[in-house]
Amino acid sequence: MTHDNLRQELVRVFELLGARYGAEWSAKWAGIPVDRLLMSWHQELARFNGSAEYTGRIMDEAMRHLPERAPNAVVFRQLCAAAHDTLRRPPPATAETFKPVRGPTPEEREHLLRLSVWVKGRAP
Repeated sequence: MTHDNLRQELVRVFELLGARYGAEWSAKWAGIPVDRLLMSWHQELARFNGSAEYTGRIMDEAMRHLPERAPNAVVFRQLCAAAHDTLRRPPPATAETFKPVRGPTPEEREHLLRLSVWVKGRAP
């Protein structure tokens, strides 16, 4: 993801945070130019600068766990780090994803039996 794509993702996140926190969000950043604020958040979140899909998924997951008060860049980075860990974990095994290991075929079983007899004959 290029810097401009990350910036677009941050603009989207800022809009969602503004809708969620309202006046608290606006007052928190009053007097700070938007470009400076975006650059600060971009630097804080650079670790999550991947493909558009990856960064979007990280930020969407972070948005699902927002605190009661409007977050700053450090708090949002921590939410993104937790989201990254969550998304990296494989999904839990289900009946559909779990496939039991097959046992040996009759030919394999015969071969293993001959091998075990051979090994026992060679044992000291």
